[in-house]
Amino acid sequence: MGSPDQPAQTLWQPWWLLFPSRTYFSRQKYKHVGETDGQSGVVSDQQEFVRELKRVNRIAWPMIVVSISQSVSRLFPIFMLGHLDELSLSSASIGTSFCNATGFSVISGMADALETLCGQAYGARQYRQVGTFTYAGILGLFLVCLPVSILWIYTGKLLIFLGQDPLVSKEAGKYVVWLIPTLFPYAVLHSLIRYLQSQSLILPMLWISLASLFINLPICWAFVFKLNLGSVGAALSICLSYWLNVLLLGLYVKYSSACKRTHAPFSKEVLFGLQQFFQLGVPSASMVCLEWWSFEIVIFFSGLLSNPQLEMSVLSICLTFSSLHFQVPYSFGIAASTRISNELGAGNPQAARLILCIVLILSISEFVLAATTIFICRRVLGYAFSEDKSVVGYIQEMTPFLCLSIIVDSLQAILSGVARGSGWQRIGAYVNLGAYYLVGIPMALLMGFALHFKGKGLWIGTIVGAAVQCFLLSIVTSLIDWEKQTLLGRGGGRSASVVAEAADGRRQRRRQRQRIVCVSGGKGGRRWVSTVEVEADGRTVGVEVEAEAEGGGGTGGGMVGVEAQGEAADGGRRRRERRRTVDRF
Repeated sequence: MGSPDQPAQTLWQPWWLLFPSRTYFSRQKYKHVGETDGQSGVVSDQQEFVRELKRVNRIAWPMIVVSISQSVSRLFPIFMLGHLDELSLSSASIGTSFCNATGFSVISGMADALETLCGQAYGARQYRQVGTFTYAGILGLFLVCLPVSILWIYTGKLLIFLGQDPLVSKEAGKYVVWLIPTLFPYAVLHSLIRYLQSQSLILPMLWISLASLFINLPICWAFVFKLNLGSVGAALSICLSYWLNVLLLGLYVKYSSACKRTHAPFSKEVLFGLQQFFQLGVPSASMVCLEWWSFEIVIFFSGLLSNPQLEMSVLSICLTFSSLHFQVPYSFGIAASTRISNELGAGNPQAARLILCIVLILSISEFVLAATTIFICRRVLGYAFSEDKSVVGYIQEMTPFLCLSIIVDSLQAILSGVARGSGWQRIGAYVNLGAYYLVGIPMALLMGFALHFKGKGLWIGTIVGAAVQCFLLSIVTSLIDWEKQTLLGRGGGRSASVVAEAADGRRQRRRQRQRIVCVSGGKGGRRWVSTVEVEADGRTVGVEVEAEAEGGGGTGGGMVGVEAQGEAADGGRRRRERRRTVDRF
């Protein structure tokens, strides 16, 4: 039996994740970011489920539109090239795979660190740190873009060295070189997206993404067909789309009153934030890249099969379609990451647990509908990408396996979002390493080459890897101590408890000791003085809590006053916080 403040069910019971009982809701007390007891009271029944469901949906569904529109902006040129000839489609596909593996996945993965940093800082009401971390993210990603740009210049030679078809490699190299200017707006865009989503400002991103998409589509068509630029025109249209997105989002962030409190100057604190960004960004990138690279490796090995152009084209189309659908559960994962990081930063562990339950229910409902629809449309699915009968027929054969991958990808997207919101990127990286590189890829090579299943076998290997990933992440999620994560989240967001710590963007190693002194006063009065000293980066910050009791001549009608005083070091500046309450005893 649990205590009155704890649910009878525990998170490690798997069935509880999807079917929480009435008892669970009736025993929980919720208080959300930006609310106080005087504002919202305490919610303790199923109404909280409905309220949180609305909050998650307000983030998830607009983010689905944002994610899909941005993906379409990058994938629509491949659709256009697919209607030129098979060489254009193959070269653009392998070029896109190379860019994803060596650039876009790294940038996107490192930007995920801002989901933790900005989300928990916003939940802890450290608003300036949200802007500081965003600056740090942009600066850090720009540093990453420089070596990636140099690598992309030699794409064609690298692909030939790795054994790819020389004609396809040369055309792919030209396509990738013209994508180099896309790297830098891509880095800024992903930083701004994390900045806005941490504040649940999703609608501006939705309208800006749609506007950029509708402007980009006719430009891409004109570049590819009217100007006969081929793959070069496709790459240029992608670049223009991202720069337009960055320009419009930047104007919104600068002039919108909704972002005013999270604005921060570009100062030396950004450098300290840069250190924290890389501390989380490297494992975040590892978590994303290890998964992303496994699919790109499969595409690479498909080029070594007996009919490389057909196998690469079909697997690239399957990966493109899977990636396009993945934006839906990934958006649910973003909603989970945003809301969980906010609530952990605000010190609300039960709300974080409830959010996990809600996004799992939404994800399961979505992938059942999506997989069913795709299977029904399997005979016409290939025509969206190619008019080649052999390609269309092969895609029809691959559709059942595509449906299976959609199911497992949907689940892992949610669990990965929970890991990001909780700051567990390092553990997620180890999980992905084991799932895909110890199980998934070896299984793909076995099925594709040794057992001669060719492209189907390679894709089955990715499904097995994703299934193992889901299993391991579910175990990790079930073992999360939400109360402990709340303390870590509040520390990561630098929220004030007794001491108002304001060392912007820096992790502080702290040592605390307490001294309690009882002093006898006149007429039976007594005074307690409790001193808490916190050592941060070599500076001592003192907090004194004083309680005084007066006997009142033995009548029992005295007063107890408690006064708390806090100071924090902030780069040479000091900030004080005072609190006084008086209670009758």
